[in-house]
Amino acid sequence: MFCSFPEVGSGPPAYAVPVLRAQEAYEKAITPLFRSLERANAHLASQAGPYYFGSNITEADIRLYTTIVRFDAVYVQHFKCNIKDIRSGFPGLHKWVRKLYWEVPAFKDTTVFGHIKACGTCRGIWIDVDALTF
Repeated sequence: MFCSFPEVGSGPPAYAVPVLRAQEAYEKAITPLFRSLERANAHLASQAGPYYFGSNITEADIRLYTTIVRFDAVYVQHFKCNIKDIRSGFPGLHKWVRKLYWEVPAFKDTTVFGHIKACGTCRGIWIDVDALTF
């Protein structure tokens, strides 16, 4: 199946989580996100790799990369997607994203962490105004 991580690579619920105004809605959105991260992590651990579907970079790698590279820098703290971070909670994803960043110039050349952090956290003070936690 092409997209084994629909909740991760398509924006919501990562982007939906911070605008939710009730704890129940937050939990309903964040649980599928982390289930998908677990599935993607397990998939990468079971593959000969080094990419999501084997020895060639596919659209799946590109779509997933754009979310995973932002996850620890922005989503964990600012969007309250903080059940686990990629670096310490998902070793397969962490190894995979590091490989793409450090070994494939197109990924590193188009990833600007200063921009990710600045734009990812400038969404306004309305983020988590109700102090939702999981």
